[in-house]
Amino acid sequence: MRRALPPIAFLLALAAALLPVASRAETPVWDQTLSRIAPSVVTIEVDQARAFDTEWNQSTQATGFVVDAELGLVLTNRHVVDEADSISVTLVSGKRYDAKVLGKDARTDVAVIKIEPKEPLTVLELGDSDAAEVGATGVDYIAVGA
Repeated sequence: MRRALPPIAFLLALAAALLPVASRAETPVWDQTLSRIAPSVVTIEVDQARAFDTEWNQSTQATGFVVDAELGLVLTNRHVVDEADSISVTLVSGKRYDAKVLGKDARTDVAVIKIEPKEPLTVLELGDSDAAEVGATGVDYIAVGA
């Protein structure tokens, strides 16, 4: 039996580089940020079949986030879905959907997968990378995940 990650267990490595939030001293702002982000995060389960009688099938869990609610697009890492035989996505609501890879890039290790949900999705709004400054202080970035 597969074990799904807790809904709050997610990885936003890409978003962390783009999502500025207030100082950790301002706990309510952090709480608000996490409350806003959590609904857009998904758990991704990937199965890979292995050669007969040589290795066990491999099942992996990872995370991603919704980037287009209307089209059902989820951003994740390429290495997660690269050789997948089947992919499923579980929303924070607990609903699970089959997914397919639409595109992937080895250089940036980014992949876009598609689901066809029967419920509204929440999109993670990314920050403006052009507004980020090298060596900036006074702004924290948050990465929450497994």
